[in-house]
Amino acid sequence: MNCPNCGKELVDDEPAFCPSCGKPLAKVGDDARSNSVQAQKQQSDLVFAAAILTLISATLVASMGYIGLYQYTSLVDYFGSTSVPSNFQGFLIFGVICIVGSMGALAGGMFMLKRNNFKLSMLGIVSLLISVFVTYAFTPAFSYSFDTKAILMFSEVTVFMCAIISGLFVSSSNNEFS
Repeated sequence: MNCPNCGKELVDDEPAFCPSCGKPLAKVGDDARSNSVQAQKQQSDLVFAAAILTLISATLVASMGYIGLYQYTSLVDYFGSTSVPSNFQGFLIFGVICIVGSMGALAGGMFMLKRNNFKLSMLGIVSLLISVFVTYAFTPAFSYSFDTKAILMFSEVTVFMCAIISGLFVSSSNNEFS
């Protein structure tokens, strides 16, 4: 066996240092173990980042759902329960879908943090994506103001990007889940 630093032949089978150049020598297998530990830590970091992104996105979606439900109840109070225009029911549908989607995403984020169930973790991400698509479907169909549409679209683009990144992180680290 030769020294990887200076190339001189080593007399001992597994010396700690090279007798010629004095540099430390790694034992055979130490590099493989350290590379394996480093790769596992990187995957752990990806799952943690995916969980945090999912939980932040779920919170954003839940707050948008709350705003939708609050807007609907305000309109019911203002117009009375019998005379609420049908186009305002979009707030109710949007709010309920966002709240349900955020609950699924919160559960998925918790599963990610525990690295407990890969399929349920991905289902949390999918629930975020469903809430994004429902928002895009209902926003043009109902008469929201321009400001409301802009805020919803900006928020949903953010949630969409976070959900896609989370999905990529989790799918690349799926071997960490039990």
